[in-house]
Amino acid sequence: MNTMQQALQHLLTFAQQEFAASPSSLGPRTANYLANLANISATPALNASNSTQVPLANSLTGIDDPRLCQTLTLLLPKLAWVTQGDFKTSDRIDRAYFELIGGPDALIQHPEFRMGFYWQEANSLYPSHRHNALELYYILSGTALWQRGQGEYKPQPPGNSFDHLDRLDHSTKTTSEDLLTLWAWHGDITWDSYSMDAA
Repeated sequence: MNTMQQALQHLLTFAQQEFAASPSSLGPRTANYLANLANISATPALNASNSTQVPLANSLTGIDDPRLCQTLTLLLPKLAWVTQGDFKTSDRIDRAYFELIGGPDALIQHPEFRMGFYWQEANSLYPSHRHNALELYYILSGTALWQRGQGEYKPQPPGNSFDHLDRLDHSTKTTSEDLLTLWAWHGDITWDSYSMDAA
């Protein structure tokens, strides 16, 4: 694999397959959107100058699939990760996301669906937050503790896929490992309803 286009195409195919196998009812819906995107012959170019420095090395070395690791090693450092605004609660970068599919800043625009990457540093907290969108996750690397509503934090290892329904409070704690995931939004995919508790 030697081009960004090939890396992006492989990622879309991988995500389609993994979300199709998700136990969540959002899985097949997500896979269907991705199947249609995967049929697009020309994917958008990536601009390396947009890169934001997010420390991804630990997450990448934690991926067991050699081809997926190669794909993400090529692709992820070139993305313009979001680390600022309401999403940021620390002077250092401890959480970041990138929107691959969705709104005007995404690589691929889509009116009904968003998908991207989420990264969280080891030994950090993503405080309780909520949004109108129906959310689906797939864990690429790192086992973190996830809370739904007021329930207990439960570990979700790599390969797991699970959802958060609309307006359900949820939170993520990392322990000894950095976390890297794929996420997808359905339904009300605007950011207007997003809110987060203080850390």
